[in-house]
Amino acid sequence: QIHQVLMNLCTNAGQAMEDDGGTLVVGLERLDLDAAHAALRGEIGSGAYHRLTVTDTGRGMDRATAERVFEPFFTTKGIGVGTGLGLSVAHGIVTEHGGAAEPAAERVDAPTGKGRILFVDDESALVRMATGDFRQLHIIPGDTVIFSATPVPGNESLVNGIINELFKQGASVIYSKLMQVHVHGHASQEELKLLLSLTKPKYFLPVHGEYRHLYHHGKLAKAMGVLPENIFVQEDGDVFEIGADGARVGGKVSAGHVYVDGASVGDIGKVVIRDRKVLSRDGIVIVILAINAQTGKLVGRPDIMSRGFVDNREATDMIEKSRDYVTRLLEKRREHPTEWGAINARVKDALGNYYFEQTRRRPMILPFMVKV
Repeated sequence: QIHQVLMNLCTNAGQAMEDDGGTLVVGLERLDLDAAHAALRGEIGSGAYHRLTVTDTGRGMDRATAERVFEPFFTTKGIGVGTGLGLSVAHGIVTEHGGAAEPAAERVDAPTGKGRILFVDDESALVRMATGDFRQLHIIPGDTVIFSATPVPGNESLVNGIINELFKQGASVIYSKLMQVHVHGHASQEELKLLLSLTKPKYFLPVHGEYRHLYHHGKLAKAMGVLPENIFVQEDGDVFEIGADGARVGGKVSAGHVYVDGASVGDIGKVVIRDRKVLSRDGIVIVILAINAQTGKLVGRPDIMSRGFVDNREATDMIEKSRDYVTRLLEKRREHPTEWGAINARVKDALGNYYFEQTRRRPMILPFMVKV
């Protein structure tokens, strides 16, 4: 199915370049969506995803076309050319697997230099620009971004993240005070300027606060006479080396949260946390298969147990149908009896799709084979 999605997207991209030719680029990257960014996209929840992109240098499409491009039988081609189902089928497959599809709107060749672009009540656009995910518009060093309104209550953390990302891309961000009530014990700008004038540092490395605070602290040091090349605004994991010949950035190391789980510290990684999130959200289904050790055939119907997915007493009909479904699947299989990996994958895929159709949820499925 993923192969069909890719072929349909590439076919559509190729047709967009039929007249003048061009370049088609296929990309695949890992994407970790937090709750805030997932809420902006609307169709999918937070978690780890893979983002497949197909881009071309063709003529593009206007926004009205982009809004209808996934509709069945919708096409901009002439009569008798295509069916209008290619992108619709691709969209259906992606959403069936718990994903989301986004069309690119009309290509905008925004001029560089002096100019103004107004976004009205559109934090989504700012998020995409800040993360480099806005295909039509990119932030370049020297750009100025002005937040002329206060964030919606509850969105302060998201806006803080947007501001940090814009600073990382070299933009100058002008924003109002985000939190109205906070009495802090940190030095003010004038006190920091006094410290800089007294110490007169050759190298300056701000270390406290979020990236926007580090940026402004570095800007303050520049105003006090520290050379720009001697100011190091760094992120977690950046290596700062000091030696007889001076100071410099020396690469990057792995850095992040350290999870404490019972008696263990740091042994719980992102994969374990992700699995726990899946279990807490969608539950687990255990499938026990009894296989004849001589013939490799299924002995009886499989046993299926669930925890945190559905109430077994209220979903008896669905569980029974899924048992029959697995039975039919294995009775017509072609794998060798010892190819447990292939059987395991088929059961997971089949039950995963079946349960998603029935509940719109994807529980973790664990098949177990018992040879008898």
